[in-house]
Parts: sequence; C-alpha cells; structure tokens
Amino acid sequence: MPDENYIQSSSPLEAWARIFVKQMSHSGDSLPATVVSICNPTHESVTPRHPLIDQLNSLLRSQSKPVVSESSAIIFPYTQWRCKNWHVEELSAWYLNDFMPRLKGVSAKHGKTYFNRLVNYTGIKQSDSGQTIETVNQLAAVIKLCKDAALRRTHFRESGLQMAIFDPAKDLTASARSNFPCLHQIGLSFDSTGALQLSAFYPTQFVVERALGNYVGLCQLGLFIAAELGISFAEFTCFVATPKRGSFNKTDLRDLEKATVAFLAESASSAFSLTS
Repeated sequence: MPDENYIQSSSPLEAWARIFVKQMSHSGDSLPATVVSICNPTHESVTPRHPLIDQLNSLLRSQSKPVVSESSAIIFPYTQWRCKNWHVEELSAWYLNDFMPRLKGVSAKHGKTYFNRLVNYTGIKQSDSGQTIETVNQLAAVIKLCKDAALRRTHFRESGLQMAIFDPAKDLTASARSNFPCLHQIGLSFDSTGALQLSAFYPTQFVVERALGNYVGLCQLGLFIAAELGISFAEFTCFVATPKRGSFNKTDLRDLEKATVAFLAESASSAFSLTS
C-alpha cells in the first residue's frame, strides 16, 4: 500500500483530522483503501476535548447526524465502564439486561449497536446431535482465551481472536444503503513485547459523519480489553476499503477544513517543540 494511503497518528482526533484533510483534497467523493494507525492510545487521548470536535459536532447536529460521543458509544459504553470499573461479565449483563431494553424502547432502529453484537451474537452450532442456536458473548470469550493462554505463558492463536459484527442472516439484504453495520470485524493480536494490538475492518466509512466516533469507540474498547488482560495497549489499526466523505458537500465543509488544517499545524508545532 502506498505511503499516502497510510495514516499514523498519536490520537483518534489527529487520525480523523488527517483523513478528513486528505478526503477534502481528493477530487472524488471517496478515497482509495486506507489504513489508519493510532499508536499507544490512552484514556486522555480517547476522551478528546477540543474546539475542533465542538465544530464537528455542531455541523453534525445541523444535519440531524449523531455527534462523536454517540457514534463512539454504540461501539463501547466507555463512560459506564469508567464509572463502575466493571469487568466484562458485569458490563455485559448491565448492557443486555438494563441498557438495551431501554434503547430498544426508543425505536427499533436504536436496538442495533456494535457492542450488542460483541456480547450477544447469535449463530447456529453444528454437532453430532444436530443444529442448535447459540448466543455467544464474543468479547468475554476472547478475553478468557487470552487469559487462559497467558497462564501457559503463551498467546492464543490470533486467527481465533476475532469478533464478528456482520451477520449474513440479518444483514445480507437488498437494501441500497444501510447504516448498520459499517464495521464488519474486530481482531486482537500482540506486538513483540506482548502489548495489545486491536484491528478493525470497514468496507466503507463516512469520514465526516462517523470516522472520529469510530476511532474513539474502538480505542476505548481496546483500553478495556487491555485492562481486562492486565497489559498495555500498543496500537489500534483500522482498515477502510472505501473511505467516503458522506452526505456533506465540500462547500459546507470548508470552515471545518480550515479549522482542521490549523489543528494539524498546531499539533506539528507542539511535537517539534517537544523534540527540539
């Protein structure tokens, strides 16, 4: 993959800023396949507060789009975890027994979340006695596999540390456009020091409407998994086959573009000052 299709950043906000500026300078509505890497995510970097986010949120509200925190929350309930300090079983139980019923009560479309698929995935299991429908808490399962492997002083095979979001039985429809699920799969791996690496695959991603919330939510999920395993979080990598600008036209985005360019210049200046 050419270097121009690889974005490496130190925070979700910087990663979003880079892909947004790249999108705005591109002649078409979509970019070629792009890899976004965020190194060493921290609790500080995944709960960003900046005027640029306020400006983005204002634009999203003007078009009745979910703001950044709403997009991140459907991936991982970060605020609830940080407040309660729950482990995966406790967090899953609250989400399924308390939160999801209330969410579905708002409207049917609100009943679809990525975290629900992570902790409440249904599928058919084939055995000698026949087929059974089973519900799997994927998040709890991969965490247990990792913990069990750590007791043996090894890592579980990474091909098995995969969590599916896309469900063909529910999602493979003839609909021309669906808002769920844009995220299809999440995987875990480990670097040479044993630190966590989290990866995610998007066939398409709307850069303006969803990308920042996606990066924030997935980095927050990575911090949770790392905490459950008692290891550090080294890197989040997002593979996007087709990054799209979304429903906004470029004219409406020019002020946001100027603010984003200024943010990147300020970040670069700060980084230079720290290293000089």
